[in-house]
Amino acid sequence: MWPGARYGLGLISTPLSCGGMWWAHAGGVPGDHGSLIAVGSGGRSAAIALNELPASHQVEHLVNVVDKSFCEARSSGIDDSAIVSTVRLCPLITG
Repeated sequence: MWPGARYGLGLISTPLSCGGMWWAHAGGVPGDHGSLIAVGSGGRSAAIALNELPASHQVEHLVNVVDKSFCEARSSGIDDSAIVSTVRLCPLITG
C-alpha cells in the first residue's frame, strides 16, 4: 500500500492532502488487471482500471491523481459529475 493508507474489512482509507479521507477497494489478478474504486469526502467518486498491475512508483502517481482530483473539485466547487482524469502510465517491461 501507499504512505498514509490503512486497510481493514476490504477497504483502504487514505487522508486527502486538503483534509478529509478517501476510501477505496482495489483488486485484480497478478499481471492481468488492477482497479481502484475510490470515494472521497462529499461523495465524489473515481474509478481507475489498468490492464497491468502497476509498479510501486506508478501507484504513487495514481494516488496523487485521486487526491488532486478530489481536492481540486472541492476547492473550485466543480460539479462531481464533471470530474474526469486520464493518466497514461509507462508499460511494465518484463522479460
